[in-house]
Amino acid sequence: MKLNVYALAALAAVSLSACASSQSYGRLQPLSEAEAAALTCADIAAELHRVEGFLFEVNASAPVRLVPAATDRGVGNPREREAARASAEVRRAQLLLAQGRLNCDVLRGREAPSF
Repeated sequence: MKLNVYALAALAAVSLSACASSQSYGRLQPLSEAEAAALTCADIAAELHRVEGFLFEVNASAPVRLVPAATDRGVGNPREREAARASAEVRRAQLLLAQGRLNCDVLRGREAPSF
C-alpha cells in the first residue's frame, strides 16, 4: 500500500514539473557607465550586432502555435522569452544612446565627420 502511495506521489511530482518553464534563454546585462565610456563606435556596432543575434535566437526558438493547448511546452516559457527580450531591448536602447553621444556613423562603425 505504501509503495502505491509513493509511486503516485512521484508520478504527481513529475507531472507537475512539466508545467514549469523548460526553456532558459539567458539575459543581456544593462550597459554600465564604465562600459559606455570605454566603447568605441566599432565596439558599439559589434555589440548592437550581438544584441540582434540574441533577439533572433530568442524569437526563432518560439514555437509556432496552431493549437495553443497542444503545443504549450510549459507555462513559464512565454514569460522567460519575454524577460529575455526585455533585457535585450534595454541594452539595445543604451547602446543606441551611447552611439548618439559619440556621433557614430552606423554603417561604418566609425565616428561621423563633423561639419
